[in-house]
Order: sequence, then structure tokens, then C-alpha cells
Amino acid sequence: MGLSSRQPFNIQNPEEVIDYFVESINEWRKSMNIQSFILAGHSFGGYISGMYFKKYHEFVEKLILISPLGMRAGTEEENLDTDK
Repeated sequence: MGLSSRQPFNIQNPEEVIDYFVESINEWRKSMNIQSFILAGHSFGGYISGMYFKKYHEFVEKLILISPLGMRAGTEEENLDTDK
């Protein structure tokens, strides 16, 4: 953001937007030679982090979602279940 450069962004549908961001995280992970990491995201970043985990869970040690966009609130029982 800010003064950073922006790559061409020629996206046609919402699925391509998600794929664009998920794949950019994975390309960064590979370029840094990271085998596994803790991934945290807030708001839209939380949504993209969740989508990354869904596709590339084997590279994520822990997933931390802070007010993720597009996620429903869990039930009290779901919120107390630390295995999810």
C-alpha cells in the first residue's frame, strides 16, 4: 500500500480475485523458502488467510483470524471447541 508499486490486475470474476491473493501468498512463501508458518489475517486479510489455509493447509502451523470478512459467528459450543 502507500507508495508501493502495483502489479497489473486484470481480474474477471470474484473467484479470480481470491485466487490472485492466495497464490501471491504462496509465491511469497516459496520465494522465502518457508516450509511452514503462522498465518494471521484481519478483515479481508482474514478471509484471504482462511482461503489460503483451505488450499494450502499443509504449510500453515497455526491460523489466526481476527474479525474475518465473510465469516459467520460460531455458536457458543463451536467457539469453545479448540480442535476447530
